[in-house]
This record gives sequence, C-alpha cells and structure tokens, in this order.
Amino acid sequence: MLSIFASDMSLITGASRLDMLTMNGVGMDPRVTRERRWWTWLVAGLVLLVQLKAASWQPQVEPGLRTVTVEVELSCPSCAQGLERRLGRLPHVAQVMIRSEAGEVVVIPEPATMVNLSEIRGAIRNAGFLPTALRVTAVGKLADHAGQLTLLLPNETTLMLVAADGVTLRATDTRMTEVTGVLTDGTTDGSHVLRVETLTAQ
Repeated sequence: MLSIFASDMSLITGASRLDMLTMNGVGMDPRVTRERRWWTWLVAGLVLLVQLKAASWQPQVEPGLRTVTVEVELSCPSCAQGLERRLGRLPHVAQVMIRSEAGEVVVIPEPATMVNLSEIRGAIRNAGFLPTALRVTAVGKLADHAGQLTLLLPNETTLMLVAADGVTLRATDTRMTEVTGVLTDGTTDGSHVLRVETLTAQ
C-alpha cells in the first residue's frame, strides 16, 4: 500500500515538474495549466479558421451595366432637366446625373440589370439633343462566338467587342470581366459593338 502511494506521488511530482517547466518555472496547479493550454489552442484554431475564410471568400460579382455616359451638348439647363426626367423613366434606370459643364449625361442602371442602349439614344434624340458618343462600362463573361469576342450580359444581351488601339482582347477564363469602351453604330442585325478601351478581370 505504501509503495503504491509512493509511486502515485512520483507520477504527480513528475507531472508537476513538467507543468512548472512549461510555465517558465512558475509553480501552478496542473489543472490550471492544462486549461490554459486548451484555451490557447482553441483561440489559435479559431484565428486560423477566420484567416482561411477571409482568404477564400470573394464578393459575388453580378453581370450587368455599371454606367452609360453620353456625350451631348447641354447648353439649355431647363432642357437638360427634361432630359433627366425622360431617362429616369426608362426601365432599370436607378439614377441620372447631368454634367452640363462636361457635356455629359451619366445613366446608372439598377444593379445586375441591363438598360436598353437603343432606348437611351432614342430618349436623348426625342428630347432634342444629339448624342455624339456613348461610353459604356459593363461586367459580364467573355465568350467566343464564331470567332467574334462578345460580352454576355443579363436578359440574353451581348455586346460584340472590338479592340481599341493598344488593347488585346481574348477569352482566357470564365471569370467576370469589366470592360469600358465606346459604343459604335452597331451591325446590320441591330447588335451593339463596343470598342474596348480597358478590360479587367474581376
């Protein structure tokens, strides 16, 4: 009986010495030491999990028009206000900004939607203005259609893409891509053609 007690005491003494060494020589109850270790590993695991989640998480990028900037002569302030109202009544238009000094009208569509570009041109002409250029920023997926690079947008809308000087176009992957360029007169079948100035994978 005495030998068993002595053996148990030696085990406890050995564990205590190990815990004391772990705590840099500060004598502590082994149960407290084990609890602190457990909490340390738990906190470290949670921190690592949060870091991994942050590294892997990416915001969802939705396809659609971002902005349509129309270059137009805006010498009549009251007429420009009428134009703003006309454009604001078009479907999926969230905001219209008139920049009289810059000679621009900026149409901001609702998120992840497609505003009819022909209707924007028509509304401006019906208000008595002549749009000289439409600059479009849109996000979609690039696709090669019969050798022609296109940007796929909501409502089965596509923009045919041609490169401006110094720009290289090619469909490299399935990621969303933001393109900015000037809309040309289009094709005989009514498709819109965008002369791309910048192209950025999202």
